[in-house]
Amino acid sequence: MRNKIKDVTIKNLTYIPEKRGELSAIEENNVPFSFKRVFAVKANKGDIRGNHAHIKCKQFMLCLNGEIEIIVDDGLSKKNFILNKPDIGVYVPNEIWSIQRYLRDESVLMVICDLDFDEKDYLRKYEDFKNFINN
Repeated sequence: MRNKIKDVTIKNLTYIPEKRGELSAIEENNVPFSFKRVFAVKANKGDIRGNHAHIKCKQFMLCLNGEIEIIVDDGLSKKNFILNKPDIGVYVPNEIWSIQRYLRDESVLMVICDLDFDEKDYLRKYEDFKNFINN
């Protein structure tokens, strides 16, 4: 069974505000998978990243700084999420097209993945994505 928009979910992270600063923690119960890879992307207002789907890889995305719009698409429906606090993340399962639109300068997106990088796992053309999910 293919993943759908309903499978893309917002997760609240452990959040501890203090006078000395705010702490957001990623714990095992926040991310719905064991992870193998973590990376961060820093970009400026107007930049577009992502623009692909994964065949197998699941991702958990959170905005460490700035503001980022996450646009997800299952081939039939689309949904938008705004990430602008480091204590909220969005789970994007495999077989979901995802675009990240950076809404402020020097925004930083952290992505947690359940698999190591594999170029063969990417569907980089929307037409290829549509063909994949329809077969």
